[in-house]
Amino acid sequence: MLRFLSKKKRYIYVGRTSSKKVIQGELYSKHPRVALNELKSRSISPLWLKQKDKPSLICRKVFPKEITYFFHFLGSLIQQGLPIAEALKAIRLSSEPSVQRVLEPIEAKVNAGQPLSYGLDLFPEYFDKVARNLIRVAEKTGTLEEALLELSSYRERSEQIEQRLKSAKIYPFILVIGEVMLMTVMLTIIVPALKEFFEQAGASLPFLTQMVLVLSDLVIQWWWALLFGVILSLFIFQLLRTFSYKMQTFLDWLALTIPVYKQLSSAMAISRFLHGLRTQIASGLPLHEGMQAVKGTTGNIFYDRDVAKISRQLEETGHPLSKIIQNYPRFPQNLVSFFLTAEYTGEMPKMLEIASQYHDSNLEIKVEKLVQSYEMIMTLVIYASIGFVVIAMYLPIFKLGTAV
Repeated sequence: MLRFLSKKKRYIYVGRTSSKKVIQGELYSKHPRVALNELKSRSISPLWLKQKDKPSLICRKVFPKEITYFFHFLGSLIQQGLPIAEALKAIRLSSEPSVQRVLEPIEAKVNAGQPLSYGLDLFPEYFDKVARNLIRVAEKTGTLEEALLELSSYRERSEQIEQRLKSAKIYPFILVIGEVMLMTVMLTIIVPALKEFFEQAGASLPFLTQMVLVLSDLVIQWWWALLFGVILSLFIFQLLRTFSYKMQTFLDWLALTIPVYKQLSSAMAISRFLHGLRTQIASGLPLHEGMQAVKGTTGNIFYDRDVAKISRQLEETGHPLSKIIQNYPRFPQNLVSFFLTAEYTGEMPKMLEIASQYHDSNLEIKVEKLVQSYEMIMTLVIYASIGFVVIAMYLPIFKLGTAV
């Protein structure tokens, strides 16, 4: 009997009773299908069912996808009629311990009668300004569930953008690792063997060959120092990128300057800007407040500065967005046409959605072109480095051949 019980898993559920009341609870079952049948036998129509994960001994951070999941299911549960406090409890009970530590104080705020936005304000590292502003406006307008679902869609699109960028970076990184491994094999195995041959033959070595032999000795004798230097440099770089505003500014400037990376960086910033602004305007915020809300969300300091200036001009001058934004060359000219059409038709959210889709497609093209450019550049670098070593080691052999 105990062995049978030990095989059962714990499930958290939200369901609707025969009296149309939405309830939440938990049960133990061997399989999700069995759990669903058990709920039906209790005259409960299941709306949501999730296995309660086993507690992890490792304390980890909360991932962005878990925050997206939180918004989506909170909106879905409220839409089904479950009170927000009960919905928060149901999600907390079915979440990882790291997520539970975030949700507990938020749930306590809501249980104390405070708005959800007050709870989200406790964790700005997980709930950004766009999310908190959107929830705050939705609470005033009575559209919380719609805002939560819209926010989850916005975050999903943002995560897809980030995933595309990561994909563009992974392939070149793999090529670099392959290049380093290949050169290491050549300098530590092939070159020392040829060095021994040259010493036995008593051949005079050209300057290129001497350079390669010195590099080979350096790698063999000081590989640990080189490895430590690379790791330390990467650590310092990551530290500066995270905590130094000057370094962040420099890197963002570099991203908008390097020819291969410039177009992708601009497309990424524009896509984030459009998705964030559309989400804010759709929630009922005025245009200048929506611009204020998306300030700092483009992922590039220079675009963030432009958005802040545009927002300030909108509020101070009252000029239409299409007229103001055309004075900022970082924003493409087609955006002026999109905003001009939106102002003429009065369909700003719809036109922002169309503009977002257009620029998302443009972003995919930029990512593909970037990957192709990286592939071509890295292929040239690999061929050039291998060719340099081969030529440097072949020159003494060629001289020996001509001497004979």
